[in-house]
Amino acid sequence: MRARPELVVARRIAATHAPARSLRAAAALALLLASATGAAAQASLTIGAGPDASTVAAALHRGYPSFPATALRSLGMDVRSGAEGARVIAFGDTLVLHTLSPFFTVDGALHHLAHPVYAEGGVAYLPRQFFHEWLPSQYGDRLAFVDGALVLTGIARAPA
Repeated sequence: MRARPELVVARRIAATHAPARSLRAAAALALLLASATGAAAQASLTIGAGPDASTVAAALHRGYPSFPATALRSLGMDVRSGAEGARVIAFGDTLVLHTLSPFFTVDGALHHLAHPVYAEGGVAYLPRQFFHEWLPSQYGDRLAFVDGALVLTGIARAPA
């Protein structure tokens, strides 16, 4: 009994496309490993320098790296953190961040992040962007990333 012609054609197509499927699977695996390696490289936040430096592991409860708001205390900030969000006094400014919202206020002015603040175990977590981008851009005269650590620069803000 002869094989039906459509089955013969289907087998030939499958045989010629098998290497392409393997290549696609290998490329997908490589991308997955690369993203996991990149995430591991950003899995902690170092605040301060030298013997006074502290390192905080990233939390990934929501799928993006976040750090407890209380880590800001290492920078001398007053932090009130809880299930409802965080209130931070930073260099004379009052920051109010609410859980489940990417929006927050600084002395009444509205700002936003890419990911929302959230609470886990009664602790407010702030997205990595807040520490790595927003703080240094807002307080560039006082904070900077030096050798991968968020540090106080010691440069005082000029009087207005």
